[in-house]
Amino acid sequence: MQKRVAAVLAHYDPDGGLHSTFEETVAGFLAVAEQVVVVSTSNSDNSEASKALRDPRVSWIHRPNIGYDFYSYRVGFEALRDTASLDGVFFANSSFVVCSQDRFVSTLTSMQQLGLGGTLVGATESQHKQHHIQSYLFFVPQQMTASDWFLRWMGAVEPKDSKAEVISAYELGLSAEAKRQGIPLRAAFSPTGAERSAMWRSSARAKLRSNGILRALAHVASLRCFAANPTHFAAEGLAARHGIAKLELLRDNPHGLSLEWLPASCSESNAKKIEALLERAPKAGQRPGPSPLPSVRIIPISANSSLPADLAVVVHAYYVDPLPELRQHLLHFTEPFDLFVTTPHESDVPYIVEQLQGCAASLTIVLSENRGRDVGPFISLLRAGNLEQYRAVLKLHLKKSFYSAEGNAWRQSLLRELCGDAVTIRRCSQLLRQGDVGLIGPQQYFLTHDRFWGANLEQTRVILAAAGAISNGQRPALAFFAGSMFWFSPAALSALCSIPESKLSFPAETGLQDGTLAHALERAFAMLARSRGFRVTSPALNGIDIHSVDCSRNTVPVL
Repeated sequence: MQKRVAAVLAHYDPDGGLHSTFEETVAGFLAVAEQVVVVSTSNSDNSEASKALRDPRVSWIHRPNIGYDFYSYRVGFEALRDTASLDGVFFANSSFVVCSQDRFVSTLTSMQQLGLGGTLVGATESQHKQHHIQSYLFFVPQQMTASDWFLRWMGAVEPKDSKAEVISAYELGLSAEAKRQGIPLRAAFSPTGAERSAMWRSSARAKLRSNGILRALAHVASLRCFAANPTHFAAEGLAARHGIAKLELLRDNPHGLSLEWLPASCSESNAKKIEALLERAPKAGQRPGPSPLPSVRIIPISANSSLPADLAVVVHAYYVDPLPELRQHLLHFTEPFDLFVTTPHESDVPYIVEQLQGCAASLTIVLSENRGRDVGPFISLLRAGNLEQYRAVLKLHLKKSFYSAEGNAWRQSLLRELCGDAVTIRRCSQLLRQGDVGLIGPQQYFLTHDRFWGANLEQTRVILAAAGAISNGQRPALAFFAGSMFWFSPAALSALCSIPESKLSFPAETGLQDGTLAHALERAFAMLARSRGFRVTSPALNGIDIHSVDCSRNTVPVL
């Protein structure tokens, strides 16, 4: 009797497309599975796709690009039909290419046969850190898919903050939990003795090239070379016998291994498809290096309206426990606005979406490096042009000050001043729409006394000079909204887009309370707006220039 299996494929393409190499992967699974669920985190459109991708047995789920492949595995597994009657489920991602369709289908068939006795089967296995099945391609038998422990385990998969955490918690974690439950592990690919010796030698040579002779000797002495990744160090045998190769190896070849075997391992048509994919994808050495600005990943979550909004709110959520408080303030808006939430914590995204979805016309999550606190991600977003279409933007962040009990009270005071009721929101947005007001902040926290320069005068002066707001060597007069929460017109801060990127280098966050680039930019915002001819005001002043008011005695609860 033919066995009934399904496949869950996690698809990602940095260009948002559906390359023909992935179509080969889907076609291979269609040869052995009665249903294939593709979970894509790319903006891919399968309407013009090949026959394999339009097969009625293939269903598509598009989701935001968070959680890496295991979160897609969870989503796809939960979408499978009639899992109780399935004899097993394949899980695979798009990090490998098919060299030979015949050998790939044969591999899937043998993995299915190996697993039907109750074994967790991977295409390959690794000894790195601990023995585990590599998660780019594996088969889960019914003894697992129908078990309470696997359903609980898969249902608990959530986004993590890094790929390393995903590997530790889920790739290594699944194998470890299977062993605890008495499930044996096995790999379809078994290196020959000659291949194991070659893996040992290649691993030692790679360590020698990258780390020098002393570390290479330590690598050999610790026996870590025997835990070498088979998808790299035994790739020729994997391709020759199983018809697959890892894209990372072909594209980046991080260990400088010989790839002369590749053409002979591929069918002519697949070789051309792989070549086209590699020409499109830049190698690691050709990719842009780290930017001085925090890198950001834009993730559209939802759009509740087709009408464009001219209002936006940008919130930095390093801490998420104040989100219910923020939601209550956002509900004071009486007209549509787009909401951007920046955060360095991918693991917090589900909670952010849970709390804020439905508050705005659209919700966009911006995953950012943890550099520059709230200011670094904001500058990256601004300079990328994501805010330039709005007439009025409210910048907020869920600040907390662990070194002072006043931190929460200050955050609450700032939120009340800027969006505590519908009248304030309407007044601020209308002032910015008039065109001559550029920045609106809480009057009681507008600081002008020189004692609030802290260790930031020189960096602020450099920023202002680079933006053309002052002449070189000129000492600026201090004037800023402490706490860096304010309403603004993107045109008023457009000078930030002209500053050379080298002047905006945000270091890794170390918890400094003063003297960072973020503190300097906090002191520059109002001065940059004035340099462009815009007035700076407060909700209470209703458009009157705040510089006409004596603010020299203002102070703040926490600096």
